[in-house]
Amino acid sequence: MPPLLFFTPTLDNFVEVERRSDYLLYAQNSLITSVVSTLLGLAIAAPAAYSMAFFRSKWTRDVLMWMLSTKMMPAVGALVPIYVLAQTAGLLDTRLVLIVVFTLSNLPIMVWMLYSSFREIPHEILEAARMDGATVWQEFRRVLLPLGMGGLFSTGFCASCWPGTKRSGRST
Repeated sequence: MPPLLFFTPTLDNFVEVERRSDYLLYAQNSLITSVVSTLLGLAIAAPAAYSMAFFRSKWTRDVLMWMLSTKMMPAVGALVPIYVLAQTAGLLDTRLVLIVVFTLSNLPIMVWMLYSSFREIPHEILEAARMDGATVWQEFRRVLLPLGMGGLFSTGFCASCWPGTKRSGRST
């Protein structure tokens, strides 16, 4: 059949895919698990990166290197323990397990990205907030988060699209 320059657009193929499978449910599961795991990962990674960037200790570099080294472990090495834990907890084939796995698999990269983003923020700005009487939480929420919003968005975007995490979305 020769290709046609002018054709009549149709959505018949999408209707056929939905008829043969429950594609919209799978797409919904993928969207939910991706968004929730990204937001949960950011909620955990932002305070961790903040503490490592502005309250350095002699172990900060070692912890960061250890976190990065976890990305080098083959995913199959963690598959059996995760399966056994999910089976024991009665959570096999649920969104919750996918969210936990996606969050934990992306957490090291999220902490690294936010750490490098927060390191670019001048310490003097945070010191000025402390001098004005801000608590650590107020400093984090009112000064650091607005200044680090670009890093947060780019980290969230990268984490939701990270190639190391396959999001099948087949869970019900």
